[in-house]
Amino acid sequence: SQYDLSISLFDAAAESACVLNKCTEVTSLCEQVVRNARCYDDQLHCLYTGAKALRQAELLHESLDSVFEILSYSGEEKLRPIGSSILTSKIHQMNGLFRKTPDQVILDMNITNNKKIFTLLKLYELLGTTLHFTMPELYAATCLRMVDLTMENGLTAIAPMAFAMYGVVLAGDGNL
Repeated sequence: SQYDLSISLFDAAAESACVLNKCTEVTSLCEQVVRNARCYDDQLHCLYTGAKALRQAELLHESLDSVFEILSYSGEEKLRPIGSSILTSKIHQMNGLFRKTPDQVILDMNITNNKKIFTLLKLYELLGTTLHFTMPELYAATCLRMVDLTMENGLTAIAPMAFAMYGVVLAGDGNL
């Protein structure tokens, strides 16, 4: 439809402006998508591009605030810091899942075509690579959520990064 094409074109224009490090243009394009999109999911990718542009402009706190806000509006739970008993329990559950799941089962997982899941994973990747240096206490929860989304929904181009980042968490904790 023309609507879908318009959203795709604005997403592509915002991505291009981001690559060219034109943060003001990215913001302007995102504002237009937010004003005219029929639902939040249609805004999601452009909002991700806006957060990415902020990080590229070295506005780290603004980028983090943007990602946290997007994730909250998307229905994602607030990240728990290292030391949280809930986070520790979820990590143990994921590790248990990996112990009983043969490698071939993971390799044979379906590829997800769900744009929302893919964009959420991109948001978490952006968040994780920033939090690793700015708020390391939230890094483990970010990586766990990336792996959790992958295991629940299927593989994406972000899956290798999700597994690698989660491996860093486990190695740092001595659980690898």
